[in-house]
Amino acid sequence: MELISAVRLDTLAKSIDLKITWDGDIDPAVYCPLADFFGFSFGRASMQGLMAGSDGKRFYSLFPMPFDRSAKIELVYRKSEWSKAQGVISMTSSVLFSAIKRDPEKEGKFYAHWNRENPVALGKPFTMLAVKGKGHFTGVNLQAQGLATGITSFFEGDDSTVVDGELRMHGTGSEDFFNGGWYALLDCWDDGMSLPLSGALDYSIPLCRTGGYRFFLTDKISFRESFLQTMEHGPEFNLVPADYTSVSYFYCSRSNPQRMTPTAANTKIYVPDTLEIYPQLTLAAMDESLAAEAKWDGTPAKAMYYTVEESSLLKMSLQDIPFGTYDVYLDYRQGNDAVQFSLWQRQTQLSEWRDAYAPNPQKLTMQQMAEINLTELNHSLSFRFKTTAGRNKFVLCRIVLVRK
Repeated sequence: MELISAVRLDTLAKSIDLKITWDGDIDPAVYCPLADFFGFSFGRASMQGLMAGSDGKRFYSLFPMPFDRSAKIELVYRKSEWSKAQGVISMTSSVLFSAIKRDPEKEGKFYAHWNRENPVALGKPFTMLAVKGKGHFTGVNLQAQGLATGITSFFEGDDSTVVDGELRMHGTGSEDFFNGGWYALLDCWDDGMSLPLSGALDYSIPLCRTGGYRFFLTDKISFRESFLQTMEHGPEFNLVPADYTSVSYFYCSRSNPQRMTPTAANTKIYVPDTLEIYPQLTLAAMDESLAAEAKWDGTPAKAMYYTVEESSLLKMSLQDIPFGTYDVYLDYRQGNDAVQFSLWQRQTQLSEWRDAYAPNPQKLTMQQMAEINLTELNHSLSFRFKTTAGRNKFVLCRIVLVRK
């Protein structure tokens, strides 16, 4: 199955539902937002795997979808906050089919179950799939949004797979389940990455979100009576607040009603108002002389220790941050070798000069610095410095933006 849109759909794809029904069944085999079935990440195309994916305009699924008498594939366009100004959407479709009949004794029908929990219940894991019948599980994609600012600690949760009432697998962490690992480290699980059978949908500490997908082909998980797969949110006891959305792909001998159907309310993308930025994991550029060292300093990511000169300039990209006006707060260290600094946006000075000098070292947190307006043409923040003899150090631990 392939769908082609005349324009990139992006967030709008959350307002279009894919609905597939086999042989006149009461319950559809697939009923979920187009974006979620094809592995979008919070309104942006991401997954481009072997079995399914999208680039925002082309949507493809190569899962075999056997049926007996009839197949009905529908696109349901729901009105929402994103679709009001869009008007008509033009799409073309193509389906490859074979005249070979399904063998009910050996082949189940294709299903995809969609589920969103916002928030995920405290003390309970998120249910990705719970079905009865005979079949096999072939894949899942998961969008994971934290509801508390900061590092993505919800992704420390383990996966659990129960087959026919028996626990068969208990994993070691969410990113491990998706064949990744070590999030928030450079060139590891620190950005979206798409491979044929698995990948990271996204990774953003400022927006406190991530997600992954995995297809099970030669390692598909078969079940005779029932299948249950869950994912914890948080290292222990499911206590980290989060918003999870998943689509599980499987084959089964019978239809299982989906737990929920898409609406404008339960497909809305959550965007936090407080955003944490760690300089070690932020794209940055420099001018003139500037030396940097990353050190663990009691924060979730490494603090940056800079050695600067009077003419040094440090510019940080805020590319993940939604447009708007924010109050800027800093966590930084004072010391007897520390410089004066101020915040700029291009040639505009945002803050007064702040002196980081103190006779005894100490860490200052949530120091209000300035107001910044982020637009398509102004999407960065810069630091400039004033040095004196013996005072050329600047230690930056964290930047916090609070939407006004």
